[in-house]
Amino acid sequence: MLYKAILTVVEKRPVDCVTGDAKNTLSQHRFLRCKVDFNIMTLTIDLNGDGHEFSCEVLDCDTISQVKQKCLRQIYKNRPASQMPSTDELILEWKMGHGKLALNDFDHTSVREGNKIQMNTLKHYNVKDKSNMELHYKFSPPNPDGNEPEETYENFVKQPSSPNAIMLQMPTLVTEESLEKMERWHLDEVVEESTPDDMNITARHLKEEKGMHITSLMHTKLILQEYIRTLLDQILDENIQSIVHYVFGTLNTIAESKGVDPDVLQCWKSESYAIRIWASLVATPDVLFDVDRPKHIEPSLDSIRQLIIDCFHNTKITKDSSLQKLLFATEVPEYQKKIDIFYKRLSQLECIGEGQFANEMTKLSNVCVFLYFSRNKNMKNHWNKRNPKVKSGGL
Repeated sequence: MLYKAILTVVEKRPVDCVTGDAKNTLSQHRFLRCKVDFNIMTLTIDLNGDGHEFSCEVLDCDTISQVKQKCLRQIYKNRPASQMPSTDELILEWKMGHGKLALNDFDHTSVREGNKIQMNTLKHYNVKDKSNMELHYKFSPPNPDGNEPEETYENFVKQPSSPNAIMLQMPTLVTEESLEKMERWHLDEVVEESTPDDMNITARHLKEEKGMHITSLMHTKLILQEYIRTLLDQILDENIQSIVHYVFGTLNTIAESKGVDPDVLQCWKSESYAIRIWASLVATPDVLFDVDRPKHIEPSLDSIRQLIIDCFHNTKITKDSSLQKLLFATEVPEYQKKIDIFYKRLSQLECIGEGQFANEMTKLSNVCVFLYFSRNKNMKNHWNKRNPKVKSGGL
């Protein structure tokens, strides 16, 4: 629920497709600082062009890839991520009257300035609210090398003999090779080295922007606060699995035999339970669940991971702490007290014996037998991730 809440909240406002910076975020370093005017739009998506229509909510400042991704998430909302097609495999067409216009992130209409090129958005194409779209697979598969062939269209099948013949050509397609030489940007344009005048202007507006920055971070945190507190309460649930209780009992035995300080023992438990398990899974939910982890939600997930670490490491937050830590200045000391109570109550419970631990592990193994696991599919996924590195000599 926390993952879905973060994904929904972050994508409610503009997200830079290139940098991953967002207006709604929990990370001060990944806050989209530039001003962006945007409108919420509702598109009618005709899937496969066969009349199966879906209503999808997007932003007019979204790139075409972002629009396709949002549509897929809303259409396949009850499907695992592995069953969703990739945006690179699909084409989005704008249905206008009896004609269609294919929308792309880059084409001959893209805004260029020097060696920079801006990604196309719905606003760039002047797409209106309530527009009809068609989403389907591309007709021809891409070439193995990933490059689309350039084609020249002429109005004659054969070269005419007349020297005055008119030859019509389509605009040159934007290929990956040409894009490699250009710097891409979406919402926040990469600025060259600042001049003294630019630095003075930035200094005058710095204080105002910082206030807006803090307000936006706090607004996002308040929206997600219920989900964050629910997560922390689940971590501190006294009805923890017998396996965790057994590990704690083993650590208690080792500490007693070695004369380990109680604070060090608590650090052992926090590292083995909350930080190594919970904090890691919060930052990488795709390890446990069949979901995608887009880069624009990674900073927010990492902020919650750091919150768990601060709570279990007894981090002290003062007025001189970073903005990132001040964002959770209320939750950290509150849950640090709850953590102390959590460990004290667990220490009073009866230890788990070897036999009970073995029975719990057997039950867990029996449950995992019914979990579907495709060895071939996972091998293919690993190969697709490593194959580019092999070609480039990275491995």
